[in-house]
Amino acid sequence: ASCGGLLLEPLSAELKLPSALQLGPIIGDSAKPEAFTLASKMAAQVQGTEDTLPRDLEHLANIQARCLVDGSFTDSTGICNAVSAGAREVTAILCSDQLTSCPTALLRLFSGNTGNGDLSEKLLFPIFAYPSSDQVEADFQDFETIQAPPEGLKLKYLDGVKVGSIYLARTLDNVWFDIRQDRIVKLNVVCISSKLSVRNLEDMELFGDLLKELVHLIALPESSELVQSTLLPMMMGSTS
Repeated sequence: ASCGGLLLEPLSAELKLPSALQLGPIIGDSAKPEAFTLASKMAAQVQGTEDTLPRDLEHLANIQARCLVDGSFTDSTGICNAVSAGAREVTAILCSDQLTSCPTALLRLFSGNTGNGDLSEKLLFPIFAYPSSDQVEADFQDFETIQAPPEGLKLKYLDGVKVGSIYLARTLDNVWFDIRQDRIVKLNVVCISSKLSVRNLEDMELFGDLLKELVHLIALPESSELVQSTLLPMMMGSTS
């Protein structure tokens, strides 16, 4: 992954790939299903011409178009860099394929996690001495859940959302992320459970549909109490 940029240009020339080729999904600020479609089309138009006009770039800026990438072989949660920068409270939005499955990207940050044996994982993690990964996985099962009621909203891609906090996470020395031991951090976790996965090379427009379902779920009257008491304070940074 780290060498992708070095290889892409000669490979594209050799295979005669279009100059507007997009290797990462591009999304705009719309909460509608076309969030991916509109931004991707506008970006392709800009990339595919030598006569880009200022108004074209302005349109991209107005819809807040941005390319989405993950942490690849490093930290895909963003937690490590936030802690390294000095954050004492971090809200991480993660994903899993089942409501009962704690994301592996979160578990690997804690001591005791055996991981998948990758060299990069052994070198980079963990960053927390306490609690253990087993304890985090157990606590995750007790997180509050936002789900659609049996009668009413029908969700095709979204299973639900788990919301909870890991209190008093204590760091250990980690040279790779420049983290010092014995710092106390509160982690707020918002885990979105969905059947969709980027690993399955899904049509990116389906993630627009997933976003729409998420907005509808959070807006349900049945979700109001949990959203107001827990989710909203997490997003606004006022849960301490």
